This record gives sequence, C-alpha cells and structure tokens, in this order.
Amino acid sequence: MGKNLKTGIIMSYISMFSGIVISLLYTPVMLKYLGQQQYGLYNMAASVISYLNLFDLGLGNAVVRYSTKYRISGQKEKTEYLYGMFLVLYLIIAGIIIFLGCILILNAESFFKVSTGATGVYELKIIMTIMIISLAIGFPGSVFCSIISSYERFTFLKITGLVSTILNPIIMIPLLIMGYKAISVSCVALFLNCFLIVTNIFYTVKILKIRFRFGKIDFSLLREIASYSFFIFVGAIVDQLYWNTDKVVLGAVSGENMVAVYSIGSQIHTYYQQFSWAISNVYFPRVTTMITEKISHLELNNFFKKIGRIQYQVLFLILTGFYIFGKEFINWWSGPNYSEAYYIALIVITPATIPLIQNMGVHIIQAMNKHVFRSICYLFIAMLNAFTSFLVAPKFGGIGCGVCTAVSLVIGHGILMNCYYRFKIGINIVQFWKEIGKIFITFMPLVIVILIANLFFVTDSFVLLVIKIVIYAIIYFIYAYLLVMNNEEKSMVNSCIKRFQGIIQC
Repeated sequence: MGKNLKTGIIMSYISMFSGIVISLLYTPVMLKYLGQQQYGLYNMAASVISYLNLFDLGLGNAVVRYSTKYRISGQKEKTEYLYGMFLVLYLIIAGIIIFLGCILILNAESFFKVSTGATGVYELKIIMTIMIISLAIGFPGSVFCSIISSYERFTFLKITGLVSTILNPIIMIPLLIMGYKAISVSCVALFLNCFLIVTNIFYTVKILKIRFRFGKIDFSLLREIASYSFFIFVGAIVDQLYWNTDKVVLGAVSGENMVAVYSIGSQIHTYYQQFSWAISNVYFPRVTTMITEKISHLELNNFFKKIGRIQYQVLFLILTGFYIFGKEFINWWSGPNYSEAYYIALIVITPATIPLIQNMGVHIIQAMNKHVFRSICYLFIAMLNAFTSFLVAPKFGGIGCGVCTAVSLVIGHGILMNCYYRFKIGINIVQFWKEIGKIFITFMPLVIVILIANLFFVTDSFVLLVIKIVIYAIIYFIYAYLLVMNNEEKSMVNSCIKRFQGIIQC
C-alpha cells in the first residue's frame, strides 16, 4: 500500500472518529436548545433541499476518473481543458439550483405539515434559502475537491474537513445558548462550506499548481463523460430515494416531530456508513489506475475480497456494539422521546452492511464504466421503497419506513447486485461470502458472551456506558487480531500503528 493511501486511511479514520465524537457530544446539546420541533424543522428542510444535490449528475466522480486517466497518460493540456470544462458546467448547474430552489421555497407549505403554522413555515423558508445558497456555491467548489482527490492528497482534505467539524460546535453552541435556533444552524453551515471551498481553491491553485483552460471543448469527450456520468447520476437518485424520501414522506404525513425521531435513527446509519467509505473512497483513484492498466481477474478478485474483509471487521464491531448497547445509548444520548430511533437504526443498518462491505465493487464498475445495470436496478428498487414507505408511513410511522428501506436493500444490494458482480464483472462472490461467513462465525462466541454479560451490568450513567463500549471495542480488536485477521491484515495494522505514531510525533 502506497504512502499516500496509508496516510489517507489513517487520516480518514482520525477525521471520522473525531467527527463522530464531536457529533455525539454536540447533538444532545443541539437537541436540548433547539427542541424536537426546531430540530425536525431543520431536517425537513435538509431532506427536500438534498434532492437538488442530484444536479451533480455524477460529474464529481468523472472529474476524479478522467483527471487520473489523463495524468497517467501525460496529457497535461487536455487535463487543463477538462478542469475548465467541468468548472463551467458546475457554474451553469449552480444557476439552475438557485432557480429551482426558489420554486421550492415558494411552495414549501404545500410539501410539509408544520405544527407551528405560519411562523414555522416562514422559518422553514428561511432555512431552505440559506441551504440553497450553500448548495449553489458548493457545486463549482466541488471541482477543486475532486482535483485534490485525483492527486490522492487525502491528508489535506481530511485535515480541513476535521477543522470544519471542530469549528461547527465551537461557533454554534454559544449561539444556541443565546437562544438562536435552526436558522442560525443553517448560517453556520453556510460559513463553514465557504471556508472549505476557499481552502480547496488555494491548495489547488497554489500548491498543486493546477491551471484551468477555457474555450476549447472536446465534444466527443463530453459525450463520453455524459455517458459515464448519467448512470452515476441515476445512482445518486437512488441514494436520495433510499435515505431522504422517508423523511420527506414523514414530514408530509406526520410533521416535524416524527422527522426528528427518524433523523436520529438516520444519523446512526450515517455514522455507520462512514466507517466503510473512509476506506473505499481513498482507493477510488487507485482502482481507476488498476482498471486502466488492465489487471487480471484474479488480482481484481483478491482486491475486492481484501477490502471487503477489512470493512466487515470494522462494521461488525459497530453493528454488534449498537445491537448490545444501542438502546441504552439512544436513551442517554438523545432522550426517551427518541427511543424509537434505536429500532429504526437497527432495522436499517443491519441489511446496509451488505453494500457497505461491497462498495469497492461500486468503484470497480464505475472505473470500468459498467454501472448501467446497477443504476437502473437500484432506481427501480428505490422507487419501490419510496412507494411502499408512502403507504405505510401514516399507520406505522418511522419503523414502517425503516422496514421498507431494509427490504429494498436486501433485494437490490444483497441479491441483484451480487448476481451482477458474479456473472457480469467476474468477481467470485461465493468465495467472498465464504470469507465473510468465516469471520462472522469466528466472532459470534465473543458477541454472545458480551451480550449476556451486558444483561448483568445495567448502566446508570452515560460514563459507565461509554466505559462498557470502550472495553468491548478493545476486547474485539484483540480478539480480531489473534483469531480473525490474516497475516496481511495484521501487517497492515502494524504499519498503520507505526504511521500513526509518526504523525503524532510530528
């Protein structure tokens, strides 16, 4: 593993852990001072505005893919025109975002049921306005982030992201204590988004010495990019239908309080998937390089299995830990009014483990430009999820929506995509699941023992709960190192520990 990848993965996890810890500490404060109604209002706005993210059209991945491809082949001038073309495209998209955002704002009261009447609708529109401005600015700004990623400068991206994460509660908590509500949360998010964009622009232009050329458009390349990006765009639609439609539906039929509860469960899922994507996202430029160099099917299979094993060992710790300690955690973290969020989270993250340990397959088929089937398949399943969620939400609320999402995950990710990986991409899925099955069986004695032990050690404070979770994580890691990890994984752990020590000493 290259130096940049090792450092990138370490920084990914440092950034991720820091972000999660900060969020875990900050969320209860935010819930206390915002209240369930304002927290739900903020998430209602975010759920509908997030659909405008679809106008990325898959171009972010295209920037990374084609930038890496041209740089490897030494086509510097073509790369510079490519950057210029993407920047212009994103500026056009930003204009479209503002136009569509205005339409959404003017019709906000038609979408949602707001318990506080005209006052709540007015606040909702203000929040949506701020979010749309932030999103419109973020689109052209994302070009610079993608360029930095294509150069595998992950350390810089993770450090700036971590700084932004730390600044958020530092700025926001005093404002909350002073009585500012959801609108101020949106304003701070806009400020931090601008901060990240400015730092990425500076790094791209001054450090990487990237030039942007304009005026020369390669229409054949544009058609190729459009073909590549279209089905990534369809995949983005799927993600929105999976993870945001439930909140939109609940906001329409139940109001902001149910959205607040579902958002807590959804936030647990967000934490969960970060542990997986922190690894695989670092590898996307490397996957593109491997596909460009036409590696063998055996190497591809070994790579897929290698990353999947690592991801599963990490995710199984989180999944089993949440199953054992999650109910206590939700009660202490967000309060008894959010107890239903435990079941929502558990229902969703259990089947979500399947795609999260196979998301390297997504990068592989994107690099191969063979993501058409995945996008169409997921679109159909996501539409089914949205339709069934709309049917069950009035009677079964957030749990009903969670079940619909879980069933869709199993059908789409667990069955259909595994068949596609096996028969169309040539990945040995049977061997992959045998490896995962061995890991599962090896870990189960430990999980059962901890589960039983936890029944006899009921916590009466959040500190004791944290101690139990930390003890489980330490035991799990030692158990994994001794009984589960292969020699390559142990070597990787040892290497990462040494590199982490080097970062600390610096």
